[in-house]
Amino acid sequence: MRRFRPWIKIDSDIHKTIKAEAAIKEQDLETLLSELITLGYKAKFNGI
Repeated sequence: MRRFRPWIKIDSDIHKTIKAEAAIKEQDLETLLSELITLGYKAKFNGI
């Protein structure tokens, strides 16, 4: 398990995937994770 923020724990396989995606988008890991969390909340509250 990896910790990004005190309340976020992710599996090491998911960590590798997110890290690779961040490298492709030329972003740091924390920024990409923030975007994913934001998209998840938007999807949840918009009924997607």
